Amino acid sequence: MDNSLNRLLILTIVFAFLVGACTKETKVLQHGTSLSIDSSPWGVEFNALPPHIDKYPDELTDVTKEHIDSLIEIVSSLGVKWARLSVNWSNVVDTSGIYHWEKIDQIVNGLQKKRIEIALCINGGHKRYTESLAPNSPETIKHWKLFVTAFVSRYRDQINHWELWNEPNTVWFWKPYPKSKEYVNLMKEFSAIIKRADPDALIIGGSLARLDLVFADSLFQQGIGKYIDAISFHPYNEFPEAIINPVKVQVKTPVWYAEADYSVSRLKEMIDTINPNIKLWQGECGYPSQDNGSGWMGNGPWSPTIQAKWLLRRMLCDLSYNAEVSSYFSMVEYITGGNVDEGKGTLNSKGLLKLDKLTPKPAYYAYQNLISVLNGSLKAALSNQYSIEIHNEGSFYGVKSKNMRFLDIENGTGARFLAYWLMWRMQDMITNACISIKTEKQFIKPVLINLLTGEVEKIQIEGNRNNQWLIRLPLADYPFVIAEEKDIKTN
Repeated sequence: MDNSLNRLLILTIVFAFLVGACTKETKVLQHGTSLSIDSSPWGVEFNALPPHIDKYPDELTDVTKEHIDSLIEIVSSLGVKWARLSVNWSNVVDTSGIYHWEKIDQIVNGLQKKRIEIALCINGGHKRYTESLAPNSPETIKHWKLFVTAFVSRYRDQINHWELWNEPNTVWFWKPYPKSKEYVNLMKEFSAIIKRADPDALIIGGSLARLDLVFADSLFQQGIGKYIDAISFHPYNEFPEAIINPVKVQVKTPVWYAEADYSVSRLKEMIDTINPNIKLWQGECGYPSQDNGSGWMGNGPWSPTIQAKWLLRRMLCDLSYNAEVSSYFSMVEYITGGNVDEGKGTLNSKGLLKLDKLTPKPAYYAYQNLISVLNGSLKAALSNQYSIEIHNEGSFYGVKSKNMRFLDIENGTGARFLAYWLMWRMQDMITNACISIKTEKQFIKPVLINLLTGEVEKIQIEGNRNNQWLIRLPLADYPFVIAEEKDIKTN
């Protein structure tokens, strides 16, 4: 009996300790939706239709009305204000030449009702008209122009941003092989069709796989700058920071998987010599949540948690060079090459939702947290004005201040934010490091937002107006954000 009482007493003490720990002035973010958030650069690939895949209307049996409606509700709850919608010629026009608009109508109308701006990417050849190749002759271009004209005429009052093709610098999408001159010639026709239908429409070009400066330069030399308002690229790399500063990765991989050793600023310099009004768009990026999948995979490790960390770092890196739009690929997992259950297909696991029952992954919630904290008219810049004191290295043995990234952010209302993280190979399970941050920019009542979990807690401060210390903060391989308590909504 005494032992039972002792165990009960110990359990009571432990429970009381845990309750105390859980109520350590920790709150949870209140999430906005696409209807409550007015503006932001954040977007997602809305892949209710199979992305960039030649499937004809009679093959889209899995794309049901219920599936589309469910995805629209979930993407609205995510809070994004942009949806990249990729539509292949084959998705609309069947092999006998008949147009099928029902699914596109449902998607466009549904996203518009949720106040989500659509960037429509028209993509792909057609069996009937181009033998599934890119249109590159007067005859094939004639048929393609009829399709584009019909498409733009139908949706010109609902869609204001139009993109031509997906990754035309690869043999996977511009067949039989990429030619910048052919792409620019097609862009000239594309631009003319759109501007006739809607002179105020904006046109996105490039859609480059990775940050392909060689192909980009060729596009500009061929005159694409006369026809576009923005150029987009798809920065698939293990270290999101690699397109800002060179990052050396000590691993042998094929060239396609090697980290970029150049800066996005080089692309911006190239644009500015042609037309400084052309905007930068990060049009597609993603990281798998498991191994043995399709599409870009990187070197690993892989897990749903690592995927969420990668997303947060990628999006904040995009914000650091003020990309007008930053879009994640994709909303939901999908299968390429057949049926996975039958052993014939491969799962692309980059989606924010699991294919089965559209269950959200950690990356969905992390993105939701980021969007709820950082929205509006955002401006940001990387900073080296902060100094730190390391109290505990946690899982990050040998960590130095040079391994950190600091990002100063402001929104249109004057609210100020500081994001910080470790540029470290992402891991699934970690022990946070512990640091204090010295800042000359005073915070009054600062709170710390964990973008991975959505938890918000108050920060202890020491010092004076010009020499303030934010005391004992966590540091990890994903971003935390510091903000004023008044600028954060919590439940």
